[in-house]
Amino acid sequence: MSSGNHFSLGLFGYNRKQVDDLLGKHREEMRQLEDRIQKLEASNQELAEQVEYYVDIESALKEGIVDAHMTGNKIIEKSNQKADALIAQTNEQVIQYKEDFAHQSRELVTNGQHLHQQLNTMKGEMQEIIDQYQKLLDDTDFDKIYPKKQIDRLVQQVDTYEHDGWFEEAVEEEVGLRASSLSEDEKTELERLIHEVIGIEEVADVKEEGLKLVDFQKAKELN
Repeated sequence: MSSGNHFSLGLFGYNRKQVDDLLGKHREEMRQLEDRIQKLEASNQELAEQVEYYVDIESALKEGIVDAHMTGNKIIEKSNQKADALIAQTNEQVIQYKEDFAHQSRELVTNGQHLHQQLNTMKGEMQEIIDQYQKLLDDTDFDKIYPKKQIDRLVQQVDTYEHDGWFEEAVEEEVGLRASSLSEDEKTELERLIHEVIGIEEVADVKEEGLKLVDFQKAKELN
């Protein structure tokens, strides 16, 4: 034991003062140790509280991270679902558009072919009609149907008839001779017939070649 812990011996045993001093010293050390222990316990408590606080923060962060991760996963999942739905819808629209385009294209081609056939048919029919009319025109002898000489003679005779008053004079003379022997009714009927004859100015068309026309001038000379 160190010299500080040695007690001198006296008549009645150990030196009391030394013992008391040593005890006092130990008590002080014990008190100091207790103070340190209390301080350490306080520090431990404070550290424990801080540790608990940090544990709570860590838990919250972990939960937040987990929630964020889950939320992110959900967002990604929903985005993927929407993207897949949009892609599927777009593909359906593209397929439908292709089908509609192909159908309309086929209809246009079919209608075009049908129209082409109709036009060819109409062209053939029109060409046939034209050929028939052309044949009719080629086979028709207009000079035979309307001979120029007879037409000219007819025109000349009509002109002579229009400017010649012989027929009217002959009719009036004949009427004058017979008027005295006719009754009033007969005179009226005869006058009506004369006016009808005078009023006729149309000349029948000549349809047969060689048909002889009336020569009014010659008829006048014979009378």
